[in-house]
Amino acid sequence: MGGHLCNDWRITNQMNYLFRARLIKTTFSESSHSDHEHCEFCFAKFGNAEGLLQSGYCTLDKYHWICDKCYRDFQTEFEWTVLDESHDSPSELR
Repeated sequence: MGGHLCNDWRITNQMNYLFRARLIKTTFSESSHSDHEHCEFCFAKFGNAEGLLQSGYCTLDKYHWICDKCYRDFQTEFEWTVLDESHDSPSELR
C-alpha cells in the first residue's frame, strides 16, 4: 500500500474486497434489504432523503458504495475500472 494509505483513517481492509473492483457511477435507489448505504471509506450516508448523498460509485452488485471524494482520493491505489451502467465497456470516467 502507498504511504499515504497507511496513514489515512478511512483505510481498513478495503483492499481485500475493492482492489481492482469494477464500479459503476450511479444514482442510489433503495433495495429490498436497505433504505440506505454508507461509503466504504468515510461512512457518508447514501439515501433518498434530503441531505443524503444521492449518487456515487458502487460495485456491480450495488453492495459496496463509494462517495465521490473517496473515489477521487483512492482511485489510483485501488486501480478501479468504471463501467457504463450497462456493464458493457469501461467508461471515460476513470
